[in-house]
Amino acid sequence: PVVRYRVDWDTSATFDSAGAVDAPAPVGTAVVEASQLAGADPQGDGLANSTDATGLYRFRIEGLEPGSRYWVRVAAYNAARGWGEAAVAAPTQGVLPVALPAAPTSATA
Repeated sequence: PVVRYRVDWDTSATFDSAGAVDAPAPVGTAVVEASQLAGADPQGDGLANSTDATGLYRFRIEGLEPGSRYWVRVAAYNAARGWGEAAVAAPTQGVLPVALPAAPTSATA
């Protein structure tokens, strides 16, 4: 059985924006134990790990920059085979605005 998941996120589709030239790495990585996925924020660390009505897992990534595009991939780990190949998540439709638009200062009819 799967005992943990690794979630990587990056502003590059090749997941190599951070780290050294000879050791590229994604912007962020989190490892979540499968046992933590039963409840919301089990460690009190601000990461929401839960399932919704579809039975799919959700994971909140904190600190993303509004207006930036991110790629996310997930890999599973089990004791028999180690880390499996990561799957890139499908992009979502919504994008946070950089800022709210200002109110109009003048209008003509």
